[in-house]
Amino acid sequence: MQQILRNIQEVLAQEEYGVGSYYFGKGLYVSAASRLQGLTDHFPLFSHADEALWKLGESYMKLPPKFRDKAAAAYSKLIREYPLSSWAGTPNAG
Repeated sequence: MQQILRNIQEVLAQEEYGVGSYYFGKGLYVSAASRLQGLTDHFPLFSHADEALWKLGESYMKLPPKFRDKAAAAYSKLIREYPLSSWAGTPNAG
């Protein structure tokens, strides 16, 4: 039963990631940040959480300076929780 729940969460997270990535690619950074923040908050076991955190940080960096703390929080979480990820410590990885 736990694996079924995990699989469902992965599918839901993938949908959010797809929408967030679409917005990110279109330069709609407020919308991207909103989707990716929700994703990383609610689905920490998502298989691409590291990349989602990187895109979240990048999205916040594209917004006015008042969002720099949120960008720093996303990058910090990426490095702390996924230190071996290719997205950790790689400026402009995407």
